[in-house]
Amino acid sequence: MAMIRLHKAIYPEDQTGVSFWPTYPGMIATNGSAAIRFEGVDISGFAGVAGESTPYKIILADDDGYECIGYLAEADGPEAYGGELAPDNCASSTVTEIDATTGWDYAGDDDITSQGDPATGGGSYCIDIGRGTANSYGAFTYGATTGKLVKLDFWYKGEAGGGRCRVLDRSNGLFLTDELTETSWTQSPSIYFVVGASSKNLRFFSVADNKYARYDLVSVTEVTALGTDGCHVVSAKDGSTRNWESQDGSFDYNDPDGYTFEIERLTRNHSLGKFLYHGR
Repeated sequence: MAMIRLHKAIYPEDQTGVSFWPTYPGMIATNGSAAIRFEGVDISGFAGVAGESTPYKIILADDDGYECIGYLAEADGPEAYGGELAPDNCASSTVTEIDATTGWDYAGDDDITSQGDPATGGGSYCIDIGRGTANSYGAFTYGATTGKLVKLDFWYKGEAGGGRCRVLDRSNGLFLTDELTETSWTQSPSIYFVVGASSKNLRFFSVADNKYARYDLVSVTEVTALGTDGCHVVSAKDGSTRNWESQDGSFDYNDPDGYTFEIERLTRNHSLGKFLYHGR
């Protein structure tokens, strides 16, 4: 999967790399909790005070030019999470893991089963998908609001001789991984994504015919704070409402092709300076 890289365009000699989606927390889009962060570029120096002074405007654009616009308020807190959104079952990351496939649905010509083949630290069980038609999958629904940022963690392995794993988020119609070919237990990097408007459902695939895919220690949590190098966003200059000022309806919140952003200093609604970043 393509990693998003940005660098400072205003200083061509400065090639400081930063990353956004999918392996770092980057954006909360919902009203009431709007925030932004870029891996490798500390924007907390532009932080304002909500309701008093927020002179810096941020303009974030996806690869097709659709924009989200807001004003930078206080620096965000250390990365933090809400409660567990994945079901409690044989693939659970919690201490109450049970020998069951509770909460999972299945599509294919075989069933999902609980197996006594756990990942490291995975208790006594894992979930087993496949052995039948290619692209069989197990799925569960997670309860997160459109525009929230969530973090997915899991371990996986495919059956020797061609077993492959892959994960899809249905809220965006977006594959969160490439085909994963490891045949021993492997921990996926944490995957962050902004929840889309469609079904809040994750599908865990067995890609190959007649080969199992196994998953364990599956965890889905809402990200409630992005990190101290990010900022809260408010909807107006010197405002206090934690919303984006505007969000284009076609903006891609999980754009694999990259983003650009500009930060402008405003006084009496006039721009005094501009800091430009772009994708590469």
